[in-house]
Amino acid sequence: MLTTSACALAFGSIPVAQMLGVLTTPHLFVSALVANTALVFFDAAMFAALPAIVGRDRIAEAFASMTAVSTVIGLGGPALGGLIAGWWSPEYTLTISAVMFVVSAVVFLILDEPVRELSHRETTILRDIGAGLGFIVRNRIVRSLTLLGLGNSIAEGVLSGLVVVTVSEWFGMTLDGPYLGFAYSAMTVGGFLGALILPRLGRRVRIGTITTLGLIVAAGGLAAWSQQPLYWIGLVALVVYQIGATVVILNGVTERARVTPDYLQGRVNTTARMFAWGGQPVGAYLAAALVGTIGIAGTQRVGLVILIVTAGIAAFALRGLRREEPSN
Repeated sequence: MLTTSACALAFGSIPVAQMLGVLTTPHLFVSALVANTALVFFDAAMFAALPAIVGRDRIAEAFASMTAVSTVIGLGGPALGGLIAGWWSPEYTLTISAVMFVVSAVVFLILDEPVRELSHRETTILRDIGAGLGFIVRNRIVRSLTLLGLGNSIAEGVLSGLVVVTVSEWFGMTLDGPYLGFAYSAMTVGGFLGALILPRLGRRVRIGTITTLGLIVAAGGLAAWSQQPLYWIGLVALVVYQIGATVVILNGVTERARVTPDYLQGRVNTTARMFAWGGQPVGAYLAAALVGTIGIAGTQRVGLVILIVTAGIAAFALRGLRREEPSN
């Protein structure tokens, strides 16, 4: 509730300042800093609260539903926001965001009771970090899926860092048209489909098999995206890639939440996500460093090799791995 309230104040201050004629560029930067900092804490709290709210047996469905909904919002929200901003104004359009955060704060106030006991442990930040990292190191499932997620995110960083130049230079499409938007939309559609697929896989397939197959599918999609010259086939390949990558991500998130003790949920998930998602900027930097030397296709092959190697490690490290009983 505190984080969503902070976001409401950060976004709400912008139209108020505009109305008073005192809106400045530093104000916008400070508001963005406050909102994004608050969302980091929201992310950690959300992962701690969700298992307590929905129960461990429904974690996969809950995370998949959240991802699917956020994907739809990510697909339609910017377009809707652009239409409203064009009709109204960008500054006053943020009033809608502020109101939505207020509504969110009220909802979390209502849901606060089931998870309130999780925040009553007396501890320090250093102990929290140590406890989260220690659990990741000790638990084979969490440790393995976190490290494999790192490889997955490095490859995603390579791909996402080259989307613009791949569309414009490899496929020869103008950036003034809708072609770049189609590419990002294809990735969004793939993420949505991956979120729908995972709960069904989780009921029938072992953890290690899901991750390994997801990495193989992602590798196939990346290969088709970057190694053939037809743009429309490339869009289908992006959908396939994102299905595989999303399945890998959500499988790791779901199993991590399922086996982690309630009081460690926020600590473990924040630490694990830092490692697993931290590969994206590394991959993007790697792409920027290599593309001038080995070209677009060569750099994409580096991402492909990373995915193939990660899939091989997954097949070896997760073989025979079964779901553990949740810790309390």
